[in-house]
Amino acid sequence: MEQKIDVTISGYPLTLRADVNPDEARRIASFVDGKISETLEGNKRLGLQLATILAAVNIAGEMFAVKRELAELREISREPMENFDLLTSEKDRKIAENQALEREISRLKDDLVNSLNTIGDINKRMTGAAQDSKAAKDALEEKQQEMVRVEQSLAHLQQTLIDITKENAELKKSVVYNKGAENA
Repeated sequence: MEQKIDVTISGYPLTLRADVNPDEARRIASFVDGKISETLEGNKRLGLQLATILAAVNIAGEMFAVKRELAELREISREPMENFDLLTSEKDRKIAENQALEREISRLKDDLVNSLNTIGDINKRMTGAAQDSKAAKDALEEKQQEMVRVEQSLAHLQQTLIDITKENAELKKSVVYNKGAENA
């Protein structure tokens, strides 16, 4: 809706009719007033009409420079804007891929922890088995030493038995010889 907005430019009160916010219209009027004042300060011999024309030319020059810069920026941004959907879908694909990799890393970490726990359990059992094996080896060595002692005792007893058997045989001979001598 068109509004009437009162402003002052170069000391002249003006009423603008515009479809813009009144504050924005006042800022525009203040900008034009500043440009005219700047042009007058640069050359005191200029009249207000010529200063206004030069200010309008300067403003138009700035506007064309801004339009040119805007066109350049639009050209620079054209390709990225055309590729926006492709880049967005690529970003989404990379995010999904990254999430899948994070899940795989988490699963592998869990597998690693489980494997390390299993290895720890196996090491404990192996340590226990090694201790049991050492105890069994020590017991076996002790039994072998006892067996050697028993074998030595057995050999000694066998020798004693042989000696006693010989003595017994000699005693029997001697008893038979003595009986025979007594009977004769």
